[in-house]
Amino acid sequence: MPKLPSLAALLASLSVLFAPAPAFSCDGAATLAKAARAYRHLGALYATAHYLVQVPGAPPHPETTEFGFGGGHSAYLRMPGLYVMAVQEGRLVLAADSGAAPARVLEQAAGADLQAAIDAAFEGHGAPLVPVPLLLRAAHGTEDELQAFRSRLLQRLTLGACRRLEGPSGVPVIEVTLEASNGSVRARFDADSSLLTGYDAQIATGPGAPPVTAEVAFVPQSVALPGDVLEGLARPVEHVAHFTELAGGEPPVPAEPLRDSGLRTLDGQPFALDQLRGAPVILEFWARWCPPCRLTLPAVDRLAAWARTNGLPVHVVLVNTEEGFASEAAARPELERFLNWAELSLPTALDLDGSFHRRFGGGLPLTVVISPQGDVVARHGGFDAQLEESLRREVRQLLP
Repeated sequence: MPKLPSLAALLASLSVLFAPAPAFSCDGAATLAKAARAYRHLGALYATAHYLVQVPGAPPHPETTEFGFGGGHSAYLRMPGLYVMAVQEGRLVLAADSGAAPARVLEQAAGADLQAAIDAAFEGHGAPLVPVPLLLRAAHGTEDELQAFRSRLLQRLTLGACRRLEGPSGVPVIEVTLEASNGSVRARFDADSSLLTGYDAQIATGPGAPPVTAEVAFVPQSVALPGDVLEGLARPVEHVAHFTELAGGEPPVPAEPLRDSGLRTLDGQPFALDQLRGAPVILEFWARWCPPCRLTLPAVDRLAAWARTNGLPVHVVLVNTEEGFASEAAARPELERFLNWAELSLPTALDLDGSFHRRFGGGLPLTVVISPQGDVVARHGGFDAQLEESLRREVRQLLP
């Protein structure tokens, strides 16, 4: 007859069976590292990145980018209807996305910093953000993984809180908070695959100002990149040296930039650029939906105040563009409301169809410096923390 267990042994076994599960331990650095490894271990990925950016005082701005890797390509990005690019064997290839095989490509070294390479290739013409999954895949250590979420505008990020949540449809996610001196990011990772599902960001644009917010979602589409596009990029085609030549254009240097612009100001008056000859002119192209514009506008406003204080003859003009307004009458109250909110009182011209903007190459924000003789002497594309100092130096060089 088998020996029965003692009461003490039975109670001990029951205590093991019904013991509470150990509490979930959340480690932000480990979560980022697991995500980076997960992307590196994937053979291929094709996904979409959905961005919804809200600039205070402006309508929400949605944008979608396709991205992925595989098939010998370490990175693939496509802005539908605009541009497509891929990285293969350390070379970045960029072409216009016309729906057909490209006739021209811009090729350069990709280097270790993909975002920097794309920014350089676009030459200030509104380069897209590299989706964070691609940056995580290329990261080398915790610091790279953290800074992958900076979105160009945030200062250095540090780790904050980490917690496990119930995501959409009850799927568990791990949320990691990243903090900077001018904002924060809440990143969400699938608890099973460790892949990034999306993140929310808040970016302060000035003391006491409401932040720019962004909601980003990553949606996998398949494990194969669009072969027709990649094959087109690999075909023997014409190679160009400048971004603006991709669609057949020439580098943006208008021969007579100060002739009649065809624009009108917010108060309905013709904006006669030729009447500004004899003094340096700074044109600041911007749109309300553009977060980097929100950071650049105060810099040119300070530049204008510096010129006034020092008695320097400098014309600083804001040019609103790419907003999609149907008419000047529709644009005027919306822009006046935004400029009042932003405490900006600089002269403002309306470029409703974007044609004047395109004369200088496009891209937002875009700062164009024109000499007293009417020559374009400098262009600054994108947000640059040193913009104000650069403009001061350029203005001094143009004055006697």
